[in-house]
Amino acid sequence: MSNSSPDGDWGESGVDLSKVKAWGPPSMAEVRPDYPFVLVSPQSPSGDEFDIEALDELARVLLDRLPGLDRERVLATGLSLGGIATWEWAIAHPGRFAGIAPIAGDAEPAHACAVKDLPTWAFHGDADDSVPIAGERTFIAALRACGGKPRYTVYEATGHVDAWRKAYADPALEKWLLAQRKRSQ
Repeated sequence: MSNSSPDGDWGESGVDLSKVKAWGPPSMAEVRPDYPFVLVSPQSPSGDEFDIEALDELARVLLDRLPGLDRERVLATGLSLGGIATWEWAIAHPGRFAGIAPIAGDAEPAHACAVKDLPTWAFHGDADDSVPIAGERTFIAALRACGGKPRYTVYEATGHVDAWRKAYADPALEKWLLAQRKRSQ
């Protein structure tokens, strides 16, 4: 990946939460006291892959300890390494979520059928040289082949960082997230 800086930092990884607050829902919540979500924004401390089971345990604990949270409206979105983690978490625990919105991520196509019934809106820039679009295109094709109906937005002439700038700036994404509820099984 080429999104590391010369000092070894990887994008929004580390322990500086201001990096997480720079994009997407955390940045919106900073300026909107009426933000309509309970927002949890984990940060990879080292730029390594997220521990999916730790993320799921965090979600379980929060849902158990915070009364009034709607278990039918748990959503996940992430960018870059967080986009990859969004796919992986949904694959490992598809029943956890009402919907997911991974941005500039990808996943192993062999696992696509695990999320075929999960409302999904994925985003990617076609000029992404950090997480090449080919991986996500292949995953989306596999997801559709098993009956999934993901929304998939590809931004033309758009690199890695600009994909999430565009996705999170689109008011339709927030509206879509707000509309998601778990479906009856």
